[in-house]
Amino acid sequence: MRNQWMKRALSIALVGAMTAGSAITPSAATLTTSNAVSVREKKNAALAVKAAEEGMVLLENNGILPLKADSRIALYGSGAVCTVRGGLGSGEVNSRTIETIYEGLKDTYQIQNMDYLKPYITDWARAQAGELSRPNPGGWGSINESTDYVKPCPGMNITGTYMGIETPITDAQSVANKGVDCAFYVISRVSSEGSDRAAEEGDGDYYLSDIERNNVELLAKTFDKVVLLLNSASVIDMNFVKEINAETKNGIDAILLVSQSGMYGGTATSNILTGTAVPSGKLTDTWPVDYKDFPSSATFGEYYDPDLYGWNT
Repeated sequence: MRNQWMKRALSIALVGAMTAGSAITPSAATLTTSNAVSVREKKNAALAVKAAEEGMVLLENNGILPLKADSRIALYGSGAVCTVRGGLGSGEVNSRTIETIYEGLKDTYQIQNMDYLKPYITDWARAQAGELSRPNPGGWGSINESTDYVKPCPGMNITGTYMGIETPITDAQSVANKGVDCAFYVISRVSSEGSDRAAEEGDGDYYLSDIERNNVELLAKTFDKVVLLLNSASVIDMNFVKEINAETKNGIDAILLVSQSGMYGGTATSNILTGTAVPSGKLTDTWPVDYKDFPSSATFGEYYDPDLYGWNT
């Protein structure tokens, strides 16, 4: 009876809210064409930061985190600049700004490897400004060009949505010689309709690409402290962590799942890393020890017979 009463009360409240909402007509005083950041946007921005902070998950930490502000760091991985803020396709939204992990950390820490980051910063800015686009001969949308550092997301070529391209790290030792307190590596993954994920060794999707694997191993061999930042909305293979920790002297010290944390994910990441905020999130998926532990692993990615099923994946 109590549950029935609660359901009835919630239904009445919902109907009342909908009725009241439909009766409210915005007045001219509440509408604006100004491009200035409104008080409402500022409040929503603070809420977005808070939501991102509370959704981050600290997967591993041997005591290195939090890392105090103004520490000397190295920041690697294309996702540091080409941060994936959320889903693509129908899940994509038009936001005023996209704050990257690099932008969130650059005023918090002393970043020592700007030579590595600058090409990404330049090409990411060009991509966001539409400078890599040209008219589509087919008549709709545009064709977006790749560079050595950025490329259109799979299935999203005509929309102007970009992702980073991993490049080999060549300056690790010279950067380490600058007295770096910690090295960060961002592993980013894109989620989108029209582009299924892959699960083959070295694919750069469920598994690390060869470049990513070599880069992370190089950092673990070169720097005393290494932290992985996972900019992914879904599961990836993590066996490489144990393998690298067994193969290298220093290994990987901490892993933070920043997920795809919205338009202010950079600030949220900075707050978590410095201890200003606590990573209180929990995993929503089971991360398997082995991909084959998934019951669907044997048939993932296969094309179904359209004559048998009537459609094709």
